[in-house]
Amino acid sequence: MRGHGSNPFKAGLVLEQAVSDGLAQLGVEHRHTPHRGEEDVRDCLDLIIWPAGGRPVLEIQLTLRPKHVTKIFGFAFRALTTATRGIRLYIEVVGSHRRSADLAAIGRRVAEAINTIIHRFRDFG
Repeated sequence: MRGHGSNPFKAGLVLEQAVSDGLAQLGVEHRHTPHRGEEDVRDCLDLIIWPAGGRPVLEIQLTLRPKHVTKIFGFAFRALTTATRGIRLYIEVVGSHRRSADLAAIGRRVAEAINTIIHRFRDFG
């Protein structure tokens, strides 16, 4: 997204909202954490999902930054040093970095992937 005057930070927020909207359309019970809120900053969480059937909660962080070591380590550190509510997933969304990238469409695809994880995987070992 660099070089086009766009802000990757803002794009990440747009993606989070697009994923949340996609999850709502799929009927997935979830909560999008407030930007700069305690869960976002302290726990490194963007989405909290409650799967049906009493399965553990999924705590998700999304990023548009592939292999961003500082962000990955921060997420892992917070997972190890805070009380866990459920299964933590770090999702790197690697898509087009062109100005014309359709973040709404990408968000729907990510929501569909999360929905697949919820319904196909029961044991994360």
